[in-house]
Amino acid sequence: MIMPAAVLTEPQPPTPPSPAADAHELVWEVAEAGVWAAAEPGPRRAMHAGFVHHVGDRYLAVDGLGAGIGAFVDLVVAQSAVALAFRTTFVPSIWMREV
Repeated sequence: MIMPAAVLTEPQPPTPPSPAADAHELVWEVAEAGVWAAAEPGPRRAMHAGFVHHVGDRYLAVDGLGAGIGAFVDLVVAQSAVALAFRTTFVPSIWMREV
């Protein structure tokens, strides 16, 4: 059987995800001047997700366990880093195991 030739097209670069979309998966509140705290969405907001602290010309991102994530030049990117850390650290399969 003869297969039809594939149509070759110019490769397109992948579209990066919007950092703002990641950051808005959490509820962000101003804790004090220069400090933004994140919590999981929902009526109870029981899980602290992390925070971002503006120091000098950098935004320092810290996860919900208190570990530093990094220093960023943009608030939205720092918030996205907290959101990513929250999604990858607080996965139910990590915390809840059958005994």
